[in-house]
Amino acid sequence: MSLRKKTFLAGVAAVIAINSAAAFATPTITLGLSDWPGWVAWYVAEHNGYFKKYDAHFKHVWFTSYMTSVEALSAGKIDANCQALIDTLAPVQKGVPIKVVLTTDNSHGNDALMVNNGIHNFEQLKGKTIAVRMDSIEQYLDEYGLAKNNIPLDQVRFVNLSTADAAAALMTGRVPAAGVWNPWIQRIEARGAGHTLFSSASAPGLIPDVVAARTGIINKYPQQFVNLAHV
Repeated sequence: MSLRKKTFLAGVAAVIAINSAAAFATPTITLGLSDWPGWVAWYVAEHNGYFKKYDAHFKHVWFTSYMTSVEALSAGKIDANCQALIDTLAPVQKGVPIKVVLTTDNSHGNDALMVNNGIHNFEQLKGKTIAVRMDSIEQYLDEYGLAKNNIPLDQVRFVNLSTADAAAALMTGRVPAAGVWNPWIQRIEARGAGHTLFSSASAPGLIPDVVAARTGIINKYPQQFVNLAHV
């Protein structure tokens, strides 16, 4: 065999080896997380070695703002994200290529319409202002509670505030009601500034939380998401 032919075959073998190594390389899949008990549990799983045990190669990316993590997934800045189902449906309807991989938890009282201590029923909400982040889980829950209690939406006024600002507005008496989640529910109660009028405990299954992922990464590493489900 000529030297030129040997060199050519050696080059081909090297290319095949490199491509094979790339094909079986350990993936690094980014998973967005924010401050919610059902999602922070992934850190507990990592600490206890479950990701390693089930060969799930995910890199956690922390977001101080939940909605920023949702937007990051839609924009393709991360591969997967922990978010509510309702916040997954809107981008899907707009054609964003994401799919639900698994359900992590269902809210059972951790989302609530909180009111000041002078309000005890939905009738007393008529003509009142509810502070809530618009187009969010909390607005969805608030509107569900209003409908369930026969209060037309035009009988209340929604004001758009972040969840933290909505809670602060209720605690300082600037609004009589606010749509919030924990830990804000507990903080409002601890300060004696209000109580729950309606919560997800009265609407089982209404607010599931999920891991949603870009379809491209799911198609590329399907086994990794199967492994994640075992974690």
